Amino acid sequence: MTQKMQLKTENAALDVLKGIACALIASSHLPSFWNCEMIDAYYLGWFLRICVPLFFVCSGYFFFQSQHKERFLLRIALVYVFGYLLYLPLILQGAGNLAEGLSRLRWNLVIGYEHLWYLNAALFGFLLWYGLERIPQLGRLLYPAGIPICVVLILVGGLLDEYYPLCTFSWVKTMGEFVSRFGGPRNVVFMGLPLLLLGGGIARYAQAIRKIPTFALVLCYLVLRALALWEIHFLFGARGLEISSDITIFNCFPAVFLMALALRIPIKISWSVGKRLRTMTEYVYILHPLVGAYLAQTLALPPFWHWICTVVFCCCLTLLLEKQFLRKRTE
Repeated sequence: MTQKMQLKTENAALDVLKGIACALIASSHLPSFWNCEMIDAYYLGWFLRICVPLFFVCSGYFFFQSQHKERFLLRIALVYVFGYLLYLPLILQGAGNLAEGLSRLRWNLVIGYEHLWYLNAALFGFLLWYGLERIPQLGRLLYPAGIPICVVLILVGGLLDEYYPLCTFSWVKTMGEFVSRFGGPRNVVFMGLPLLLLGGGIARYAQAIRKIPTFALVLCYLVLRALALWEIHFLFGARGLEISSDITIFNCFPAVFLMALALRIPIKISWSVGKRLRTMTEYVYILHPLVGAYLAQTLALPPFWHWICTVVFCCCLTLLLEKQFLRKRTE
């Protein structure tokens, strides 16, 4: 197998993995199909929490490999602009005057509106990464010195999300309350940039990672998922089922090992199909709450089929958008 074909195969596996994660994320913003509060809590708080970290690490992998980083940044910026233009009426809804509307818009463009926080964290994370690479002294320190820093930032984010109300140290509570005023730790500092850089680290050290036995990667993944399950069980017991658990200590790291395992899956699809799937996941992520709400008003579907139809309709809309508008501006 040539190096070029191997690269295409690896990217195909990641594209498929990201597509599955996107479909699962859509289910978290739609009516539950479990009909059980406890199962629903663990489904949202544990099972699905690996999906958004997968988005970040996969995107970081592709950014590291990209030979045209400026074009990559432009594509992400277009996704960001598209998302906020689409949700602009909802952001401004209820604003009493122009000043209040502009204040809301500025806040959401920086902090993030609902599920669009991912776009903020990704775009600002890529811009920071790109800026650091342009400074030789700092760019050389990203790998390997940046990897433990990324791990620490994710751990601190987990501490400041759900754990700080349980902590007896006043300074931890003060930090947690301060971060919560700005949307919590699901942002560029504690999730976006660290997870993007970890994905880039997988790309940089891909040859060394391939030498690690598959059994060892599977074991690490399963252990971390088990720890994440124990963690969410502990948090539910300590704080109740209503917690968001957006970022916890153990829920992000399994995504790194799952991605490393996905690179060993020889899925063969054409490069153009893989790229289209990659673009589709980003726009399906943006569209699915609106499409889901529309289908809920027009079709009386059971929750499971509501989810399936929402994902399918979003894919169709994305293909239509790509044909009419997106492809010309991202190529």
